[in-house]
Amino acid sequence: MASSNTAGLKPASLAMLLHISRTRSRALFRPRYRLSARLDLSPEERQAIYGHRIDRYEIFYDPKRDELVQRAHQADQRARALPWFSLSGERMLLNAGKDWLETIRYIGFMIRARAAFRLTVGDLVRGVTITNAKLAAIRQIETAITETVDHLNAAVEAGLAFDHQREDVLAPGEDDQRIPPPAWPPRSRRW
Repeated sequence: MASSNTAGLKPASLAMLLHISRTRSRALFRPRYRLSARLDLSPEERQAIYGHRIDRYEIFYDPKRDELVQRAHQADQRARALPWFSLSGERMLLNAGKDWLETIRYIGFMIRARAAFRLTVGDLVRGVTITNAKLAAIRQIETAITETVDHLNAAVEAGLAFDHQREDVLAPGEDDQRIPPPAWPPRSRRW
């Protein structure tokens, strides 16, 4: 996506605009990087995003979430591997305690995984500010946002096509040429 500075109104040829601003500040002894991103949409595009639930699409999430989910499933497997019934009451009580401990670990890891950082299309529509101490992390998030805009525009266009019940006819041998319905050749019958 090509970047440009827009000082006023949104050109009619552009479907949506992504506004990104970057700032740096000092917090204690190290820099803090701040990335603000917001989508500028027409009312029709905004309605398509919310109407087709495109706002729930995930753009970026913290890779730590995968590790937490994996650790939660390992705790669950350890809990399931414990025998429920044993000959002695003391052994059974010990296994029940281990089962509870692994279940608590599972719940804790899953809560932490759900609370891990994630960025959705809805966040971009509302506007989001991300702050991090590492420049590489901010650049990774910015790259994910800028690469997603073209895909998001295509998803919105597809949603609008269904809203307007648009029909496309593709000519054979030509990849991108679309013939609108009024220009279709008349049907002739040979009967």
